[in-house]
Amino acid sequence: MFSFCRFLLSLALLAPLPAGAADVIRVEFQMLSDPEIPPIPPNSKFDVRCISLWSQALRRPEVDYQRMAAETVARARELNMPGVDALKPELRTILAAPATAPSVRYAAARALIVLDDRESSTVLLEQSRVGGLLLRQLVEPALAEWSDEAIQPIWRDRLSNSQSPRQELLLAIRGLGRVGDPAALPKLLEMVHADDRPPEVRLAAAEAAGRIAAEGLEAEVDRLLAAPDRLRRLSANELLSRHSSPRAVELLSLLGRESEPTVAWKALARLREIDPALVLPLAEVAMRHADANVRREGIETYLALPTPERMAFVGRLLDDPHPALRGRIRDEFVVLARRPELDGPIRDIARSVLAGESWRGQEQALLVLGTLDDDPSAVRFLDLLKSPRPEVLVTAAWGLRKVAVAETLPAIQQFVTEWTAKRRTMGFTLAQDHQIAHLCEALGVMQHQPADALLREYLPLNLVMGELSRPAAIWALGKLYDGRFDQKLAEALIGRVLDPATMPPEFSEVKQMSAVSLARMKATSTVERLQGYLGPVVTPHREPLVLRWSLMTLTGKEIPLPEPITVTVGSWFLEPTTNAPAEE
Repeated sequence: MFSFCRFLLSLALLAPLPAGAADVIRVEFQMLSDPEIPPIPPNSKFDVRCISLWSQALRRPEVDYQRMAAETVARARELNMPGVDALKPELRTILAAPATAPSVRYAAARALIVLDDRESSTVLLEQSRVGGLLLRQLVEPALAEWSDEAIQPIWRDRLSNSQSPRQELLLAIRGLGRVGDPAALPKLLEMVHADDRPPEVRLAAAEAAGRIAAEGLEAEVDRLLAAPDRLRRLSANELLSRHSSPRAVELLSLLGRESEPTVAWKALARLREIDPALVLPLAEVAMRHADANVRREGIETYLALPTPERMAFVGRLLDDPHPALRGRIRDEFVVLARRPELDGPIRDIARSVLAGESWRGQEQALLVLGTLDDDPSAVRFLDLLKSPRPEVLVTAAWGLRKVAVAETLPAIQQFVTEWTAKRRTMGFTLAQDHQIAHLCEALGVMQHQPADALLREYLPLNLVMGELSRPAAIWALGKLYDGRFDQKLAEALIGRVLDPATMPPEFSEVKQMSAVSLARMKATSTVERLQGYLGPVVTPHREPLVLRWSLMTLTGKEIPLPEPITVTVGSWFLEPTTNAPAEE
């Protein structure tokens, strides 16, 4: 039985925070990390026998065989399949053959580019010159990436030819900018100022010129801004994209004050690259801008150069309409609050936002203050359990578990009691299930013994009691009975683990948390039954790994970790039959 709740649980288990991202705040369930049971990811395996089949397909005369084989080689390389480099010579042969169909030629060229076959640059260039625009649009950016010298004279010729088709001219401009060809700079600057050129050509020329020259284009920018329109201001930014002279800083500061969002954003971004302090005079105006990219530059400037006053200002944007911006402030606030001089101001502005009426600000303030264990905010957290917004009511419940203020326990228990009664007679949303699950965890974390009977109501198999609330309540019971055996509870928990194949079947998460709680309460009388349910072999899936942990906790005996599952990456257009001999 699959459900959205189970999907969320699987994501939490299979996607741990990457290294260096420990300060990213997430509303997580503690039952998924306490105890910590690392997943065992599968090993990927490739059947290299496929390569000889693809080689045969490339040599066949049928167009579809050749095309599909070339496309498959590219996909295999993208998936890091070993051995596909051996097909480079055949792909070059197909690419160079005069009779090759256009669709096959394109697929072969793309495969060689994906294979990073720089030895094929000559044949790629030859075929792109005689082929159509579609092939040139594929090949020329790759040759630019490889800094191929043979194509650069061709690009320069296009710049000098007034009859060059627009799309091919754009390819040349971008290619010359990518390789940083200084010989092309005068012609590119001429295009930047040419009123008779299409806007996209002029802007591309400005971008290429800015990539080539890191100094000396200030006079060109002055010329553009003498009669400014949107295109000229955008072009001015591109010309200054690598400049950092005092005059360039003056020009960028002028452009950073523009009302046009893209102009202001690009200028502010370059100023911040040079030195965030250069943006300080413009930061607060930027943070009031209607455009999110402009606001981001002001936000990043204040976060990079934090003071109590700046934190008070930027903290107002915890309510920003753009989720990435308010999330960035939230996460950085938690990091900056480690500094003694910033801790108080950050908590103050977060409490102020929490007291407001905006659900966006409330959600982010809950995350900040919950992570910072801000005990004084717990009363407000209780109030927000009744928020009409699911984002807020769930986060408030999570926050109560995080701050773990004992004085909130009676109110938490009362809230869970009321909703436990309601859910038996009325509809219950996914958000409410999340909320009650977090609150059950809070009752367990703080070992609130009066909640014992309430939590036991979630033991029987009853779908209306929720896919998340039930395992959370069972996990919480384990916290209440940590090191304290209770025969009746132990029998109820082992009953959940051993639940027969009923319809609907018992949730795996319930079985897992029941096993964890049995281990915590030292229910050694259930070891034989747990072992019988697990079986003689531990498989590398979440439920068996949890049972392994429980049995080791109960018995003190080590159980070896299982080997990862090997998954063959497949679904290729040609694969060997299962009884085909393996290649040596």
